[in-house]
Amino acid sequence: MEATTVFAQTPSTPEAIIARVRDELGRACEAVTCPPPAELERLADAAVRELWDSRVKVFVTVLAVREAREMLVVGR
Repeated sequence: MEATTVFAQTPSTPEAIIARVRDELGRACEAVTCPPPAELERLADAAVRELWDSRVKVFVTVLAVREAREMLVVGR
């Protein structure tokens, strides 16, 4: 279930955000060679879990996508 705030709907579980981040990573690398889906899942999971315990949940998706893209470029 998603919590609704004045700014956005915020997923109440990290799994929902991980799925969004994974999908966004897949779209971001369509033009180039994309890593296997398991690698995209791992990057998305790592980025979301790192941010999940923060007090502000509204921007976790955006920040996690940014972090996962950086990890994809760096090759972590």
